[in-house]
Amino acid sequence: AVLLNVSAERLAQVINENLEQSFIELISTYRIQEAKRLLVTPEYRHSKMDELARKVGYESMTHFNEAFKKHTEQTPTEYKKRMNMICL
Repeated sequence: AVLLNVSAERLAQVINENLEQSFIELISTYRIQEAKRLLVTPEYRHSKMDELARKVGYESMTHFNEAFKKHTEQTPTEYKKRMNMICL
């Protein structure tokens, strides 16, 4: 908001009106997209799930799992297994 020279409230309003989602939902979407990308990246393929959750901004595994399932309809572990099977 500061870089755009608008108030936080105005920025949130623009996001809500144009993207039809809240700022929190927007951030969650980007975090889960990044988690999905990392789950299939060789460097993170063997990482612990809590490490990956922290890497994308979640301190709580519960919140990470809930957000991931909301966006993908599967848990991070299910997604990882499915993607590994597809990539074989």
